[in-house]
Amino acid sequence: MSNVIRQIYRRALPQITVVLFGVVSAHPLMKAYMTCSDDGVFHIHKALGLEALINLGHWFPRWSPHMAHGFGYPLYNFYAPLSSYVLAGIHNLGPIYPLALHITLGMCIALSGLAVFYLVRDYWGPWAGLVAAVVYQTSPYVAFNVLFRGALAETMAISLMPLSLWAMDRTLRHTSTKWAAIASFSFGALIYTHSATALLMAPLLLMQVSFFSYRKRNGKTFALGATTLLLAVLLSANFWLPALAERNFVKMEQLLVPPVFSYHTNFLSLRELLAFPSATIQTLVNPSPP
Repeated sequence: MSNVIRQIYRRALPQITVVLFGVVSAHPLMKAYMTCSDDGVFHIHKALGLEALINLGHWFPRWSPHMAHGFGYPLYNFYAPLSSYVLAGIHNLGPIYPLALHITLGMCIALSGLAVFYLVRDYWGPWAGLVAAVVYQTSPYVAFNVLFRGALAETMAISLMPLSLWAMDRTLRHTSTKWAAIASFSFGALIYTHSATALLMAPLLLMQVSFFSYRKRNGKTFALGATTLLLAVLLSANFWLPALAERNFVKMEQLLVPPVFSYHTNFLSLRELLAFPSATIQTLVNPSPP
């Protein structure tokens, strides 16, 4: 029995290490009060509004009647809502909302590391997977999203990106319908979590499907991959279809107004690019970093 436990421990040691690095990365979140972030409170408001609507029997709402000082707002019609469902679900298990938000962000960090680990392990072995996972988990952009922005949806999307790639890789390499289903759910969840990240990922997944199909010289591989992506799009259609159909009823063009969402006004100067990191205190109001 002890030998079996040792073997299991040795096989699971890289995964355990990835999770432990995730815990270390998430240690600023191990508190029940809010950290200072741009969007953390907003994500709690979203989840609270969604929870109230679910309690009224509306499981897939498009309108948030409690927002905009009671006038209502079509938030869930245009902002992918899966992260709010997850946050509301964890809150209903007992934690107060600030703690539930931190638990959700910590889970995203751990999931992102495990997904990268399994993706890289399939090609270069467990220890290469461990290194890649730690680099991904501790990357500056993940810390920026979690600690400064409090961007729950994008942080969840960052964990779903490698999961979608890994599941699609398994689907194409093994011509597996089981992995095709996992890949469809993963990419569908990504669309349902953060539509901008899903738009960035879609060409990469199409390239992945095309590459494997060309290498195998097999039309069935391409058909399986394309069907997997199509199923993911259909699984998330109750979000993106109304959003596209009703985009003319809102001022969608405001997304491109400078300086916030304009690509050309978001380049860093050479001084900013080469600057040393500045110290911050998460419990105080800090200036947003460049």
